[in-house]
Amino acid sequence: MRGFHELFKPIKKIGKGNFATVYLVYKHEDGQKYAVKAFSKENAYAEENGKESLINEINIMRKFNHKNLMKVE
Repeated sequence: MRGFHELFKPIKKIGKGNFATVYLVYKHEDGQKYAVKAFSKENAYAEENGKESLINEINIMRKFNHKNLMKVE
């Protein structure tokens, strides 16, 4: 996401998977803390079918509509 560091301040890493790392962040605008999942194209593209898996996961996450999930447009 472009402009990520203008909107959020990373506090610490709280999880890691094959294609993504989850960070606890502070949002400058409202002072709240959030968990942000940052995907790594480099790691995904290095694996067979990794690109397709990454795209599939992002598409699934975009379909979620829950009060505890924020959407960035």
